[in-house]
Amino acid sequence: MLALAAHRVAGRLPVLAPVHRRRQAATFREDLLLLNDVLAGTRFGAHYWVWGGMLLGWAREGGLLAHDVGDADFCYDASADAEFAAAVPALRAAGFRPWFSYRDSDGELRERVFVRRGSKFEFFRLTTTGAEQEYRMFGSDGLEPVEVLGRIPAQRPETFSFLGRRWNKPVDHEGLLRRHYGDWRIPVTDWHYLTDDGTVVETRPWVVGPAQDTGR
Repeated sequence: MLALAAHRVAGRLPVLAPVHRRRQAATFREDLLLLNDVLAGTRFGAHYWVWGGMLLGWAREGGLLAHDVGDADFCYDASADAEFAAAVPALRAAGFRPWFSYRDSDGELRERVFVRRGSKFEFFRLTTTGAEQEYRMFGSDGLEPVEVLGRIPAQRPETFSFLGRRWNKPVDHEGLLRRHYGDWRIPVTDWHYLTDDGTVVETRPWVVGPAQDTGR
């Protein structure tokens, strides 16, 4: 995706970096609000919730994390697959373009990524097993692609106000943040999602790899 690559290059140039960061922060916020508005008009609007850096930023700082601008994480339970699929055309019509989809080593869809104006909007698909929900994340251990299995307590969502909109979050967001980050109230500069996330229970080779998302 050329637009995303151009944003990353601009962010690394010393002369352009401050201007680029301010501009990206503004467009990222606008696009988050647009995504919220689009999904609020679909059945999926009640089924996805905020997590990861966006949830942490709201809980700890009351705003988006400065170092996490351009990357929004959401999740939803697999029971809402039909609602998500029905909402994708509305996202596309609003300019959120499917970028990559991620399947685990068993071939099951685990994540879809959309992009708009240089920012990523990631939707992680959770599967419920008893009192827990499972998810997958993907990356590299420095040598080979890996996937990690994470487990979080299954929770019901509740609405909250953020950035002038109503969103969904887990009822016990503090407990979830503790599971992910430990003492989440203290900023940590070297935390890494593949090695430091407290919800991760297993890491294994990833034999599928990302695929360009051309689906609806």
